Amino acid sequence: MHLLASETLVSEIRPVPHLNRVWLLSRGSGVALLAGFLSLMPWMMFNAPAQRGAAPPYGLGTTVAVVGAVVVIGLVLTYAYLSVLAKTYSYNITDKRFVFTGGVLRKVVHAVEHRRVTDVQLSQNLAEQIFKVYSVNLFTPGTASVRPNAKNQPMPELRLEGIPNGPEVFALVSELLAKARASEA
Repeated sequence: MHLLASETLVSEIRPVPHLNRVWLLSRGSGVALLAGFLSLMPWMMFNAPAQRGAAPPYGLGTTVAVVGAVVVIGLVLTYAYLSVLAKTYSYNITDKRFVFTGGVLRKVVHAVEHRRVTDVQLSQNLAEQIFKVYSVNLFTPGTASVRPNAKNQPMPELRLEGIPNGPEVFALVSELLAKARASEA
């Protein structure tokens, strides 16, 4: 990470090594189910009997095997990609900014200045609770009000996910924000 002039690194946080399992459970399973459903489409289209009373060309067992194989292949490929992706994630906290770095197909460096953050949230979805990791979400006035997610809740500007010491990071972030606000006043 490139530090700005007169900027010091306060903390560098890496997500847990098994973040890919959290993602697979919370996000990847939907991809695998979609792949399985989409693999049913050709079967439904091409398994119609040519003539009334004729047996379909493929039986139910073959269909279940093909759909199962597609789901398993989808899960394996998703797991492999998420494993590589999770290793690229890095969260750096400086005395002036919060910086995320990561990505495989599209590498991203995203920084949010302390003064722009309006709210901090510590959260755990079900998969994160199972694996005992946390997410710390940083909200800013611009993006939080513009990009609601599917549950009509605001999306964070920056999300530090898969961190094992969430309450400590939340306290550190809150402390840095309090200092930034005090220096502005």
